Amino acid sequence: MTDPVSRMRELLDAGERLDLISGDDLRALLDRLDAAEKARDEAEATIAGLSDPIAVHRNMLRGGIAQPSIANILHLYAGKVVDAARATAMQARCEALEAALREMSANCCPALCQNCSANRDIANAALTQEPS
Repeated sequence: MTDPVSRMRELLDAGERLDLISGDDLRALLDRLDAAEKARDEAEATIAGLSDPIAVHRNMLRGGIAQPSIANILHLYAGKVVDAARATAMQARCEALEAALREMSANCCPALCQNCSANRDIANAALTQEPS
């Protein structure tokens, strides 16, 4: 038996009317059309699932999709990782400086140093200043 799609093409190429196709051929063609539409819907659902990072992660954990290599993760997130590391280091440095300023302000003795009160005022101003 000839494939219904091929048969339709043959008829069209020969200038024949399509009403000469048998009911069985039309049913087979409609079945193929239904299968193609179902495959398209499944592909669209898969693509939609791949755009959801939580669904992708879940499927990686289940083994449904491959996990990226460390090199791929670094390639993907390199800028964000570096920025996060810099922010963490900067936060730690700010906390250390704040602790040093608090200690300096608390331990400053104006009787021992003529610049001490000016230093204490600078330290207190720095401690109360909002970060920019």
